Amino acid sequence: MGAPEEESDDPLAGHERYRSVRTLGEGGMGQVLEAEHLLLGTHVVVKVLHERLAGQPALIDRMRLEAQALARLTHPNLVRVTDFDVTADSGRPFLVMELLKGRSLREELAARGKLPVVEALALCRQALAGLGAAHEAGLIHRDIKLDNLFVCDSARSGEERTVKVLDFGVAKVRDGSATAPAPLAVPTSTGVIVGTPRFFSPEQARGTPVDHRGDIYAMGLVLYMLLAGQGPFDDAINTTDMARAHVFREPDPPSKHSRGVPPELDGIVLRALAKDPGARFASATSFAQELERIQKALEKRTQPLAAMAPGNEQDPLAGAMGWAATERISPEAAEAITKARAARIAAAGAQPTTRSPGQAAPPSVGHQPAPTLPSAGQPRAGQPGPGQPARSSAPPPATALGPDPTAVTRRAGSHAPAPTAPAMPATTPAQRTAYMAPLDLPPRAPVLAPTEPMRPPVSVQRTSSVPQPSVAASPKGFSSRLAIVIVLLALAGGGIATFLLLRNL
Repeated sequence: MGAPEEESDDPLAGHERYRSVRTLGEGGMGQVLEAEHLLLGTHVVVKVLHERLAGQPALIDRMRLEAQALARLTHPNLVRVTDFDVTADSGRPFLVMELLKGRSLREELAARGKLPVVEALALCRQALAGLGAAHEAGLIHRDIKLDNLFVCDSARSGEERTVKVLDFGVAKVRDGSATAPAPLAVPTSTGVIVGTPRFFSPEQARGTPVDHRGDIYAMGLVLYMLLAGQGPFDDAINTTDMARAHVFREPDPPSKHSRGVPPELDGIVLRALAKDPGARFASATSFAQELERIQKALEKRTQPLAAMAPGNEQDPLAGAMGWAATERISPEAAEAITKARAARIAAAGAQPTTRSPGQAAPPSVGHQPAPTLPSAGQPRAGQPGPGQPARSSAPPPATALGPDPTAVTRRAGSHAPAPTAPAMPATTPAQRTAYMAPLDLPPRAPVLAPTEPMRPPVSVQRTSSVPQPSVAASPKGFSSRLAIVIVLLALAGGGIATFLLLRNL
């Protein structure tokens, strides 16, 4: 019995239009080659059926279906098919596609680990856009996985990379579709499992009919892996365990494996992975729209609020929230700050002023300049100068905000100069009330100058072990001690009372 016939090293040998350049890969159904178009000189990708399978009409029909389906679809997220032919030597069918430069999502994940949330959302949105176009044309992919999603290198630096959906080799044509190619002459038998077990939908695992929502489930698995760096059922190691996991086990949210995943995105991923097809997204388009909404919210949240620059001296909130110009805060907080500032400005009837870069801010309450000593011949702060009226000892005047917070007083007998109060902004009491009312600041109590000097307290030491309160050196305190002495003389009498009397006096 002779050895099995080996395939030719160059499947395209002798073909009039294409010449093999190198082998890119090989699968169960065929080879993938890089080839050159002999007339145009361009490089393309050729997918040719294995020679040992060339006599099976069902597989030849599947290649015809894939070629016709992709040739009729023009979408930036679907690989483009340009030709379909057979080899010159054995008549093996092959299809010709555009040559892509980049790597698959599986290679991307292996090289980088889990991806940033915004990048993962952007990549999956592109894949869903391509799937949506295929679904509208009546095609169901049935084998969505990391290997069949190709990330193309960007043509220019800084441009977003493009995702292409590949390999419609096991695609199903939806019944009644007018734009899809003719269905398979020998359709897939009921109960036959088609696809990759790691990315099965529950209905695929059961062997029941599959519609476009099976592709949505597989895209949920892809997004889960990009976010978490692993699949929800990676502990399942064989086909049976994988199928049972997809049918019966509920996945953990991806945030369990990646702290950067927001809770709302957890809900979207788990909805795509619902066991019931009716509980998933109704279409790839609606799935992509939800991802776009989350992506925009995350991108907005990470933008600094450059418009919230400090320096508005008539707007207290602008100075208090000056850090917002460089810090990153949530859009909700930014909106609340913006509304609060606008309301204060509108209520006061004034426009906020801005400070040019490098210009020093005028002093404000709470940040007073250090006091300076007067030069020789100048009166000290708080003392009347020549021709000036004497300083009043009355309490500081009140304003519309309560006692004037800029009034400064000194204790009698203090030799430290009182700091000079800074000038208030040129606003009316009504304007200041409108600015400060939302802050709910309590009114500042007036500082009263003492009317007479106070003597330092004098503490009294006693022999009793029981602690006694200290009594100030005053006539009232002396009377209290005398009363205690009389009581002790009456009760104890003798030398003890006399000792205590002399001790206390």
